[in-house]
Amino acid sequence: NSPPPQQQFLLIHRPSHAQSLLAGVICLVTLVIIRWPAFQFINSRFLGGTTGDSGLYVWLTRMFSGHLFSSAWFQTPALYPYGDSLAWSDNFLLPGLIAWCLVRIGVSIELAYNLIILVSTLLSGFLTFKVAFNLSGHFYGSLSAGIFFLSSAYISGMLGHPQLQFTFFFPLA
Repeated sequence: NSPPPQQQFLLIHRPSHAQSLLAGVICLVTLVIIRWPAFQFINSRFLGGTTGDSGLYVWLTRMFSGHLFSSAWFQTPALYPYGDSLAWSDNFLLPGLIAWCLVRIGVSIELAYNLIILVSTLLSGFLTFKVAFNLSGHFYGSLSAGIFFLSSAYISGMLGHPQLQFTFFFPLA
C-alpha cells in the first residue's frame, strides 16, 4: 500500500507573461487617467503638495539627495540638538535613497519624488492583480482587484501623506 499523493495546501495559479504584461499596461493606463494632473506637472510640482506632512517628506527627500553621504548616517541639518532625525521619517529611507540615485543621474528632485509615488501606486495595483490571480486563477476578476486597489479613493485622498502610498507591500506580504 502506497500513501495517497500529497495535495497542495493552496493551489497557486500563475498568470502567463502575456497576461502579466496586459495587466501591467492596463494598470499603467488607469494610473495615467486617475493621476493625469500629476503627469502634466510631473517635473515642476510635488504630488501631494509641500505643506504639512507631505512637506516633511519633500524636505526629507531633498536631504537625502543633498546630504546622504556628506552627513553622518541618519543626521540632517535640522532639529538640532536632536540627533538621528532621519530615523523619525516613517521609514521613508528607501524612497529617499531611490530619489538620491535618480537625482545623481540628472533627474530633478520633483520628478524623482513624483516618480517614486507614482511607481508605488502602480506596483500596488499590479501586485494586487498578481496575488489575486495566484489565488483565483481568474484574469478579469484579478485585474479588477488590482485596478480597484490602485485607484482606491482612500489612498488617493492620502497623497499628502506619501508614506501611506507604499501599499504595494500589502499584496507582497
